[in-house]
Amino acid sequence: MLTNIEKLAAQIASDEPLITPKILPQLLTILQKLKDKTLFNNWDHVHESFKIDKTLSSGHLLPITNVSIDKFGNICATGSYDRTCKIWNTRTGEETSTLVGHENAVYIVSLAIAERVLTGSFDKTARIWSLDNGGECLCTMRGHSAEVVAVAVYQPTQTIATSSMDQTTKLFSSVTGQCCCRACKLC
Repeated sequence: MLTNIEKLAAQIASDEPLITPKILPQLLTILQKLKDKTLFNNWDHVHESFKIDKTLSSGHLLPITNVSIDKFGNICATGSYDRTCKIWNTRTGEETSTLVGHENAVYIVSLAIAERVLTGSFDKTARIWSLDNGGECLCTMRGHSAEVVAVAVYQPTQTIATSSMDQTTKLFSSVTGQCCCRACKLC
């Protein structure tokens, strides 16, 4: 027997407070699209679990600090205390490259820029890496006096924001890697 989409949506809505009656039609549409695209004839397994059953072997020598996945779900990046960022193919579980260059733990990773990886490190820098040519470091963003613990990208202008344990946030150009804080007076 096929899973009833309306019943499944009602169950999800009862377990998830963010699914309000106003959002329920969107959930129904998404579930129907997912059902239509799936190769499974029987959706009863959806009631049991929503998790991905794929494990990426660590490959890191020390614990992982952060993980990011691209918007298509094809690429996964992991940062580690071993000073590296590893790139994974989520379909196969294979490691595709290792980004080496930070002098301390890679604390934060982001796949928010197309074909690029953004990393922040305890070495007080953030870096942009290319996925096109094997993980080449395109630029290093400097200026913090303590560990970089957060990174974000403003998509329309590709401006990168970094935050640090030094209690500052800095803005950088994703093209040049240069700090553009003087214009906004954050620093």
